[in-house]
Amino acid sequence: MLNAEAASGLYVKGSNLFDANGNRLVLRGVNISHAWYSGSTMNNISKARSYGCNAVRIVCADGQRWSKTDYNTLKNIIQTCVNNGLICVLEVHDTTDSDSVSSLNAAVNYWKEMKSLLNQYSKYVIVNIANEWMASWEMGADWQSGYINAVRSLRNAGITNVLMVDAPGYAQEVNAMYQYCRGVRDADTTGNIMFSIHMYADAGKDAATVKSGIDAAY
Repeated sequence: MLNAEAASGLYVKGSNLFDANGNRLVLRGVNISHAWYSGSTMNNISKARSYGCNAVRIVCADGQRWSKTDYNTLKNIIQTCVNNGLICVLEVHDTTDSDSVSSLNAAVNYWKEMKSLLNQYSKYVIVNIANEWMASWEMGADWQSGYINAVRSLRNAGITNVLMVDAPGYAQEVNAMYQYCRGVRDADTTGNIMFSIHMYADAGKDAATVKSGIDAAY
């Protein structure tokens, strides 16, 4: 029997992600750099499916640094993902390497603007709020505070999608994320929130580091 979250969209239960039919999901996919190479986006989505992906992460822009991904464009991207049987992870990339709360808030406001579209596709779309926001290390408390407010703002606005939050320190400061993520998680009254680590440089420097970063989540 499906729970309430499953009936309306993707949902998180414990340490797992589930689709709207209650099937456990393990996302396997690639990044698609729409914000910089928009002319290739739709073709790349189709290629991702042919390569065996079940998800793609789309680089979007809210207009802070790159041309804004508008409503109709975002809808076409999502629908193309749906047509290809792909989960669509949408992220605002303008926040990359920023520690500014105003930058994070701009991303939040972008998602609020897209609310009706996001909710319409809640069975297929994960909102990765802000790419690699809080780039500085040893700023975990500020990362937590920023995302607590961001998550509350998105939920208060009525956005129902699963939310994804990148770790601090260019999404690589694993220990700080685990120290402070509970506060962010608890800010989401739906429980439908995920945390992500970007496995390159420090967090992905070797197999043992990757394994320890993932194992620490359990």
